[in-house]
Amino acid sequence: MTQHIRYRSLSWWFKALTFQAYRIFGVRHFFKMLGLVQKYTPADILMQYVLQDAELCYHQLIKKYPEYTWTNKYVKRGLSYVIPEFSLLTCYNHFNLFAFWCDDAIISDCKKILKLGLPINTSIRLKSGERHTILLIGYDEERKLFYAHDPLGDYFSNYKIMYGANIEFPFYKILKISTGNPLRIQLSCNSYQSELVSEILHLRKLYSWP
Repeated sequence: MTQHIRYRSLSWWFKALTFQAYRIFGVRHFFKMLGLVQKYTPADILMQYVLQDAELCYHQLIKKYPEYTWTNKYVKRGLSYVIPEFSLLTCYNHFNLFAFWCDDAIISDCKKILKLGLPINTSIRLKSGERHTILLIGYDEERKLFYAHDPLGDYFSNYKIMYGANIEFPFYKILKISTGNPLRIQLSCNSYQSELVSEILHLRKLYSWP
């Protein structure tokens, strides 16, 4: 079970409405100007690194995995941030975090990895057909669902609700909208955890860094 507030509980709705006000009325931007909230989140800082290191990440990646030469067009267009693997390589270069990604993970793989305390990025297809990444943070075996953070908001409100913390995704729904076969996942971890992740995913068509 996740330790975060329950999806669509009273506490969740309060945070959702507060966040909605931030987004609609620009309150958060005003607070940033006053220095009352972080100007740059860890995600913002990582994104800066990804853009800064795009060429380096590209050459590192194709040296080990030549099939990724297709990513060069995104580097040239300044769109390197759309390649999740670049973020994973950046995490290794700057924070020494080992990386794994594959397109054929299964539900039980994800549960084992989450038990290690490791969050998992998974790629889904939106109703518009576009690809989008959400972060799996836990699961409920009895209710057969994952808990996920979604940066766009609440998937099940068609993103009319902009608050995306602790969204409940049933296992069957994740399988239905995943871009993988059956699941595409990416994650970063320390060197000790990397050995455990390798054991869990050793039957998959696994990519890793370094």
